[in-house]
Amino acid sequence: MYKKIGMFFCFMILVTGMTAKAEDYKSIDLKNGETAKVYLEVYGPGDYRYDVELQNGKRYFVQHVGRNTTNGGVKGITDQEKKMAEKAIDLYEKEYGPPKTDIQNSGKNPIGFLVSFLGLFFIMAPRLAWYLETAWKKERSTASSRVIKTNRIAGVILFIIGILIIY
Repeated sequence: MYKKIGMFFCFMILVTGMTAKAEDYKSIDLKNGETAKVYLEVYGPGDYRYDVELQNGKRYFVQHVGRNTTNGGVKGITDQEKKMAEKAIDLYEKEYGPPKTDIQNSGKNPIGFLVSFLGLFFIMAPRLAWYLETAWKKERSTASSRVIKTNRIAGVILFIIGILIIY
């Protein structure tokens, strides 16, 4: 039982701790004939980062955290290369729109609804939850009061975690 709970919490940490960075990129063609790879990484509401890889392999980034903006690049990047990278970001935003940073505040996270529903199930039907967990493997077994209390406590915890994930 505790192993399952531990695995569940590890899974939740993995899922909720991930950023929205994908390993795929968008290729942007610049006016001078070069192609830049633009990566977008969204951390949360108002927090995102652009990474631009130029054709010569040099990288440049622009990071927005709240109202603060930080930018930089690899050692030896020239001003002209910085301008090309910023132009690539501008072209990216024109083509694909500005980053959608309200992902966390949307209230539409399906994992949160799933976890909340699971928590409610554990709270309202602890015997059925116990049966689905272990009793179906055994014949003529009954749930102890300790198991029922544990399922209810786990249900409350899951419900709270689900609500936090939703909002």
